[in-house]
This record gives sequence, C-alpha cells and structure tokens, in this order.
Amino acid sequence: MRAVSVIRSAALRGLRATVAELGGDAERYAEVVGLPVAALDTDDMLIPTTTFVAILEYAAVKLDCPDFGLRIAQRQDLSMLGLLALALQSCSTVDEFLSCVSRYVLVHSPIVTLSIEKDPYRSRGVVAIRYGTPIRQQAHYQAVDLGLGFCHRNFVALIGGRYGLRSVELPYHPIAPLHQYETFFEAPVRTNQPAALLRMPRN
Repeated sequence: MRAVSVIRSAALRGLRATVAELGGDAERYAEVVGLPVAALDTDDMLIPTTTFVAILEYAAVKLDCPDFGLRIAQRQDLSMLGLLALALQSCSTVDEFLSCVSRYVLVHSPIVTLSIEKDPYRSRGVVAIRYGTPIRQQAHYQAVDLGLGFCHRNFVALIGGRYGLRSVELPYHPIAPLHQYETFFEAPVRTNQPAALLRMPRN
C-alpha cells in the first residue's frame, strides 16, 4: 500500500486571511475538502498533500481568484519552516541555502525539492533553481504558484533585495493573466515549459 504524502499545515499560513479578504469562508472550504479546520491555525499538523492542493484549488474557484496561490505566498515568510528557518537564515549564498534545504526540507514536507540545474537556455553565468513536487503541475496551478512564489520572496528576503531573476518558467499556462505573475516576480514569465524554474545569476 502506498504511503500518503503529507505536508506541515504551516504551508497554509495566510490562507484564512486571504479567503476572508476576498469574502469567503475558509472553515467551510476546509470542511468541503476534508481538511481539519484546526489546520488553518496551527503549523505542525501533518495533512495529506492532496488535501493541501484541494483547498487551494477549491478556494481559487469559489472566490474566482486565479492568482490565489501567489496571494498566499505574499503573506508567508521563512518562519513558517520552523527550525529549518533558523538554519536557512544563517546561509550566506544560494548554494548554502539549497544545500541546507535539501538536507532538512523533509522536516516540512517529504515531497518538495529544490535543486540547482544548468540553465535550459545555456545563458552564460545563469543557473536554474528547480522547484520539484510530485503534484501534477499541469492540473494544480495554485500549489505550484504558492511554492515558487514562496521561494522567490524568501530569496529576496535572504539576499536583501532583488537578486537578478532572469525569468520564471511555469510548467503550465496559468489561469491568471500573465502580467500578474510578472508583477509578482518582477521578471519575464514563460509558460508551458518542461519544469518550474527560477533562472538567476550563478553569483
């Protein structure tokens, strides 16, 4: 029997406030998708990844808010990662950051990976940070938007400003207008790409 993949409920930080801001009922949405209501207000409850994805997608549809994942990412910071955040804040380079994530991200979720890859466009001095998850990315936009948005915002926070993001590669064509993504990331966004990537200078 396959093990159920899980994620810490901290990944839902900001969902209740975002739903309320848009005039919805987060507790009702939680009940509909089978999410314990308590998970909306605590960090350390382990919830099925499928349920995490379901409430994001359900809320986005009910609220007619195609950029719902990005809106939640705007409310999140490293503190949601608990003890892992302390380790990440001591990193001085992106290499150190990703090395730390690869070692300890299992504390937050065993299904999320970040890795450095060669730039798919072979631009000199550019690397790609790949956001990996077994979620069917072409069908579940909000969860991937949230994950990429969270990574981007925290690179900005750790580096202390813009970090030279060259482009964002999305493995789908988003429902939200492209300009909303480009405003959020402050960089060009390409759709229907092979993987979810943030392309940035190697240095």
